[in-house]
Amino acid sequence: MSKQSKSKIYPIKPTPREEYEKNIKAAEDRISKENPKISGVAIAIKAIMAVLTVLCASLLVLSIPCEYSYTYTHTNTPSVSTPSPKVHISEAVSEDEFPEPVVYVPVYYDFTEAIPESPAVGYEYFNDTVFIGDSRTKGLIMYTDMSPYDFSSVGTNVGSVQIKPFIRMEDENGELVSYTLFEALEKELGNYKAVYIALGLNELGWKVENFASEYRRLISGIRSITDVPIYIQLVMPVTARSSETTKFGITNDKAVIFNDVLRQIAAEMSLFLLDPTEMFALEDGTLNPAHASDGVHFQINSYIELAYYYRTHIVDLEAYDNTRTSDSGIRH
Repeated sequence: MSKQSKSKIYPIKPTPREEYEKNIKAAEDRISKENPKISGVAIAIKAIMAVLTVLCASLLVLSIPCEYSYTYTHTNTPSVSTPSPKVHISEAVSEDEFPEPVVYVPVYYDFTEAIPESPAVGYEYFNDTVFIGDSRTKGLIMYTDMSPYDFSSVGTNVGSVQIKPFIRMEDENGELVSYTLFEALEKELGNYKAVYIALGLNELGWKVENFASEYRRLISGIRSITDVPIYIQLVMPVTARSSETTKFGITNDKAVIFNDVLRQIAAEMSLFLLDPTEMFALEDGTLNPAHASDGVHFQINSYIELAYYYRTHIVDLEAYDNTRTSDSGIRH
């Protein structure tokens, strides 16, 4: 018998319906194994046990003695607030609540102008000031209650005042010694708060440029020692008769020119200008003879009036940004 080749066997493939039922049956078997059914008897036993547990717990709580107290606290009845309407930022904050920032504006003193009138001070204000001048300044101190450091002298001028030892003061040993102006200022440094200068009358016969040069040198010398304010008085006129008959060049026309120089120097070197001329002059600018004892120097009452002008023409240094100096008065 001839050997036949072995036939290939193909398994019978189930239909889709059979496959679906088979999968359902397998799923049910798996669930029943994982979650076995609980019998009704077991459920009843578990319910009874739960009830007994609750009863025992209640009996235990009731058997514990307790004291109860309470405190009555008054509380406010809650109020229902109406929500605030929404407000835009521009409506909630007014521009007035944010004022413009303050911008500091410096205030500068005008050294080209004469000092304006100020509230009067007492004579004692000048006790710690220095007065530098000629015979008119001597009369001002002599006939009034002013008591400054008197560094004035009859016949002095802006040149001689710098080099001549005309100031008599006590030294450390109590001995009288003659000092120059600059030496005296150095010696009393820290004891005075201002320097007053009234020079120019005896220099009216000079050349204008010489007067200007010496005046600047005088101010520079003072400033090298101290930084206190410096007041300079313009040259006051003489009577018309005195101006016309002078033999020393002391004329009112020359005084006008010198005063222009003094105004220029004041602006350059930050000096305070005193101009009391109007108190004593006539309409033509000449000295009123009623104020003059000899056509040049003043009557006693006129010196008192001049002192009042000084008392009412003082600069408030703190009011301006360009007038403040150091407290010590020492030049830095």
